[in-house]
Amino acid sequence: MKTWMIQAIIPLIVLLVVIPCAGQAKLTSIWAGGGNVFALNDDGTVWGWGDNYYGEVGVGFFSNTISPNSNVINHGVWTPSKVLIDNVTMISCKGTSYALKNDGTVWAWGYGESGWLGDGGFENRCVPVQVKNLTNVKAIAAGSQNCYALKNDGTVWAWGDNRDGQCGDGTTMGDGTTPISQSSRASPVRYRGLEGVEYFITGCDQGVVAVKNDGTMWAIETNKRVDKITYGTVPDPSAYGFIKICGQKLAGMNADGHYVALKNDGTVWTWGAYVGKKFPYDSSGLDKEVEESPTRVEGLDHVVDVACTHLTNYALKEDGTVWGWGRNNLGELGSNYRTVEPYPVLVFKGPAPDSTPTPMPTSTPTPTPAITQPSATPASTPTPTPAPGFELAAALLAGLAITTLITKLRKTGR
Repeated sequence: MKTWMIQAIIPLIVLLVVIPCAGQAKLTSIWAGGGNVFALNDDGTVWGWGDNYYGEVGVGFFSNTISPNSNVINHGVWTPSKVLIDNVTMISCKGTSYALKNDGTVWAWGYGESGWLGDGGFENRCVPVQVKNLTNVKAIAAGSQNCYALKNDGTVWAWGDNRDGQCGDGTTMGDGTTPISQSSRASPVRYRGLEGVEYFITGCDQGVVAVKNDGTMWAIETNKRVDKITYGTVPDPSAYGFIKICGQKLAGMNADGHYVALKNDGTVWTWGAYVGKKFPYDSSGLDKEVEESPTRVEGLDHVVDVACTHLTNYALKEDGTVWGWGRNNLGELGSNYRTVEPYPVLVFKGPAPDSTPTPMPTSTPTPTPAITQPSATPASTPTPTPAPGFELAAALLAGLAITTLITKLRKTGR
């Protein structure tokens, strides 16, 4: 092949391969807890929605206002919004939200009264703050009233409520003498007697479990060794081939909780209490009997991640879209209405490339139950729209390639 032909073809290769790949950034994982859900984009940015009374979504404001036209209290961020943090590798949340960044530091926002933020104080924060004196972290896990961090050296560090010794420093004491700090650790302390930890297990009946390199498992909120991890009424979830299981304890219900699981074939399964039962706004057929064995969620496939919070479940599909079903009174389903959804609906298509977040309003949206969400089996999968910058680059490259080709053909013909 002649040199001039190679020079003309190269821009076309760039056009066909590089440009499409550059515009395919999408969501890679989801986390939920405490009425919130967070979706992590593959560029390290985070999008969140749901309960925001204490600033748990991390968008720069508190949603604790009362609508001027009604007595409805607005506690939620009702549509997916960009969290004020970047370079994130994982999230954990349960009333307070935590993020692990790629530099090994941990950041927190939301409820801080019991030292949950780990920043040395007891104030609520609507903007992420760095957890004090904590580096080289490889995993985090939110407990019922505190947080745990696993360092690269296999040690565990904890902060938050310590009245029952949950921080594992051998005391039931706090950092100070004021009533709010007498039993709370507002800065991380090392969990004594727990070394050689490989990873955390969350969402099981034992709370946060640390798995050591000798194979033993420890329920670190109670400092007790556990021989087996169980999930609700299912004695051996591993027999079903699940690759991820998430669960939530539900207070005031007949069943201990509900669970959502993902199989390696991309299907989603649930069991335990039905999401949405016995809560306000739940009138969409969710008041059903407890499922005692895993049941497949119809209409969901090609799923790569799952999460749940209280009475809402979520599934992230391989196309980067988030689907949810269950309770929706705090905007858990990313919609501007409070209707509970008994079957999966599209929650979030994912952020558009180079999109700029718009600050969320603090007023409560007017409920509009008549709005219909897409079903879990859409006729076609939403296709992300390329950013204008990529379209311009593609047009310029195409024009360059065509011009080069025409010029060379003219010279050859002479």
